Amino acid sequence: MNERLKEIAVKAQVEHCVSHVRLEEFADLIIQEAILAVESKTNTNHIYTTFDQGMVSHTINNSVKAIREHFGLKS
Repeated sequence: MNERLKEIAVKAQVEHCVSHVRLEEFADLIIQEAILAVESKTNTNHIYTTFDQGMVSHTINNSVKAIREHFGLKS
């Protein structure tokens, strides 16, 4: 489990089972759900130009990349 997830486990007071594979899988699934929410639930109905759409898409992609890097997930 990566260091950031270990820190969160300590905060949640579940550090006693932090090495358990199922806990790591659970954490990874939660992170994947958060990424999915950013990617698919971002409301873009108010965007009218292709330039603005490109900017929003770029921001979403950078956000997803930052989340993956922060938690040490593969793309």
